[in-house]
Formats: sequence, structure tokens, C-alpha cells
Amino acid sequence: MSKPKNSIISKFLIRAKIAKYGYELNKGFPLEIREGGDKSIWLLSSYFLLKLSLRPQLILKKDLLNYTPKNILKIFNRINPRCWKIIKHSVYQKELSEIFSLYFPTIEINNYEIPSRYFSALDFHKYEFGIIVEFKTVNFGGFGHLNMEIFPILVYLSIKLPLVISLYGLGSQKDTFKSFCKSYGIKFIDSTDLLSGSNVSSDLIISKYGLKVASLNANYDYPNYNNICLMLNHLCKLAPERDNYNKYIYVRRKEGTSTGRKLDNEEELVKQLINLGFEIICPEEYSFQEQISIFYNSRIVIGVSGSALLNGIYCQKNADIFELVPDLDFRPGVWLSTVISEKQYHLVLGKSFKGKMIDLKPESFLIEIPSLLEKVEKIINSKKHLN
Repeated sequence: MSKPKNSIISKFLIRAKIAKYGYELNKGFPLEIREGGDKSIWLLSSYFLLKLSLRPQLILKKDLLNYTPKNILKIFNRINPRCWKIIKHSVYQKELSEIFSLYFPTIEINNYEIPSRYFSALDFHKYEFGIIVEFKTVNFGGFGHLNMEIFPILVYLSIKLPLVISLYGLGSQKDTFKSFCKSYGIKFIDSTDLLSGSNVSSDLIISKYGLKVASLNANYDYPNYNNICLMLNHLCKLAPERDNYNKYIYVRRKEGTSTGRKLDNEEELVKQLINLGFEIICPEEYSFQEQISIFYNSRIVIGVSGSALLNGIYCQKNADIFELVPDLDFRPGVWLSTVISEKQYHLVLGKSFKGKMIDLKPESFLIEIPSLLEKVEKIINSKKHLN
């Protein structure tokens, strides 16, 4: 977490001991100073967020009561200001869809927009059997970004044009893209295929197929309502059923696949969950299709905050998703995707240690296991008659 620029206003507030950088509410400071995603300066309190700029922006806590669970409102001031912008944009998308009397997970496809930063990373080639799209870069970020940002764009393009995805240059991510294509009935060619065709400009593709591409500064981050709707509404093939898909799963990270957010009492938690009938799942060990099927069959999903929990969108309605979160690092991805896809979200805040931060995440944290297990057992008992 980098410190915000020292503007004249922030310097004055700090010297007057009215505000301080970091998580300082209830420590003698009525305000906190934080940096937004666009390097803007924000003042945070328990009741409002105020952007300090030539075009100030005020976000009131009371304006978000209908959309935000109470346990998240308790940590209102700990959430990055840009997250609230994502929330408001997602609410807008949902309302826009309902104007057309289209309800989750159906959207008006002509209202969908491709973020320009992703569209500019695509090359198009015209062949006899369709339009092949090839990636100029493979720097997509983690699996969550693939699932919630890149894949929905490809689903959209497959609806609008005769799409064929080139796997050339995708390296270690090739198998994930193959599995995605099979799940959504999208054609693909392997990097070993030798084809010749003519390049087509992005502008021509936009005009010929009626695509909408958002401006460079558009507020279009994940997760958002439209992307989740596309991923759910156009899924056409689950992986073959397996006997050992479990209704209760704990999502675990393989050693070395992620930094920060290490749950120090995970082993104890895992033992208790196994006794309740949970299966331990490492999503990295499964294909994209298999991951969809695993989550589709799950009724309760528990895991540390991260990309793997974004697969919770594939659970059936009213499934329960428990996100274990360090108290100094709450991000909206899992919460919003869970709420948007009409599942039950449960926030489990754990105590962060005073150790170092890794990639803006606390190195490790602890949760109160008994209170979590009490909630889980209550849900299991209440759903026994439905199984």
C-alpha cells in the first residue's frame, strides 16, 4: 500500500491531527487519507468518502445500505475507494438491463461494452471459416481476471461474430483457454495449425459486427453485472459428472501459487471441516470445465479471499459462500460476484498480524474457528431436508 501524494489539503489535515494515512479511525483521528485507483486522494470516515480533486465526489454510507451487507458496512472505511465506484457501476448495469425487462442472468447484448484496454490487445484475422482472434499479450493477471474480464469478452465476441480463438502464444494458459472454449462452444485452433489469412483492422470489426468498445477511461472493472451474466447465461457444457463431487468444499491454495493472505490456523480449520463432510479442493489441479462442475454441485464453499472463490458464480442459487479475509485487506471481487449471482455471502474477518505486507496483502492472519463452524453447522442442519 503506497502512501498518497502529499497535497496541500492532506498535509494540513495531518498536521492538524484531523486525519492520518492508513487505518486510523477510532485511534484519535476522525478521518483517514487513502489513495484511489487513479492516484486520487480520498478522505474516509465511518459515514462517507470524499474525493479531493477539481471535481470532488462524495459517497455516503447510507446510499449503499440496500446493496451492502451489514458486516461489510462495519469496515466501510477499510475498503479501497475505487471499489465503491465498481459497486455503483455494477448497480447501474443491473438497472439498465431491467429497463428492458431482462432479469438475471439475461442482459441486452447491445448494451455490453468491451473495455478498450482489452480490445486493443486483440488482433483479428479473416479466414474462410470465420474471424480468428489472437492475443498480442498474455499478461492477463491471475485466474480471476481471466474468468471475470477476459473470458466474458470472448463470449460476447462469439455472440456477435463467427469467432475462432487462436491459442498461439498462450503458453501455460493454453489448456485453460481450451477448456473455456469447450465449455462455451467456441471454436479454437491450436498453435500447431498453420493457416494463412488476411489481417482485419479493429475498426472494421467494430463497424461490421456492431461492437461497442468503451472509452479508455470508462469505469469498467471486474466484477460487473454484465460480465457475470454472460458467463452464466451462455454456458453450454459442464464437465462429465464425477462421483466424488462434494456439496461442501473448502477451497485451498497450492503452496507457492499465491503471496500474502496466509491463514495461519488453516490446518486446524481443515480438520474440523473434514469432520463435517467437507472436501478440500485445490482448483489449480482441475480444468476450467471441471472447476465449473465442482462449484455447480457445491452448496457451501469456504476459502481464503482470492481468485478461486470467484468460481462461486457457478454455484446454484442460494448456495453459501464464506470468504475468509484479513481485516486489513478487503477487496470487493468475491463479495460482489457472489451477491450479483444471487448466492449467500458470508464475510469472515480475521486478525492480521503486524508482519510485512506482500503485494499490498497482509502476510498472514487468523480467524476465530468456533464461530465459523457454528454458522456452517447451522446451515448444514437447515438444508438437510432439502438434500
